[in-house]
Amino acid sequence: SDVARPQEANELFRAAVEKDPTFAYAYLNIAFTGQTADEFNSNVEKAMEHVAHASDGERMLIQVGGAFTDADNDIALEISKTLAETYPASPRAWRNLGGVRAGRQENAKARAAFMKALELDPNMYAAHSAIGFDYLFQEPRDFAKAKEHFEDFVALMPEEAKGYEFLGDTYRAMGELETARASYSS
Repeated sequence: SDVARPQEANELFRAAVEKDPTFAYAYLNIAFTGQTADEFNSNVEKAMEHVAHASDGERMLIQVGGAFTDADNDIALEISKTLAETYPASPRAWRNLGGVRAGRQENAKARAAFMKALELDPNMYAAHSAIGFDYLFQEPRDFAKAKEHFEDFVALMPEEAKGYEFLGDTYRAMGELETARASYSS
């Protein structure tokens, strides 16, 4: 999932719940790597049914997923802030907070949370791609910073095609179409 292969990740999460049907966090990840709104909603619901089997941090992440199904971004934000406060050394907690803030168009705060995740784990591919996309698509845009984070993703995972695709998207946005084509072909 972290390296942008949701279909493969989805299969692995499904295999996990086949082995342990009470694995609440795996249901949440099936939801986030799924292809449809129905798949998202039904798997968040399954995660909520088994939340008693989850750790405290997983429980909070599942509650964030539940807040999304209820379209309650305020609750999602409050739970995400609590998660980051409770687990300040967890890059995933900060990555989650950044994602929720990005969804609320709180771009400066989202970027700060993503940077905190990267401060804690400079090799976190999911944080590099999240902040890269934020700089690529959200205001104020900064293509140079997007490029930097996608280059970091590629350097960390040179065998992953998605990093080159992300980098190609950035070059395309910069108007460097030949460089974009070369990146897409990598």
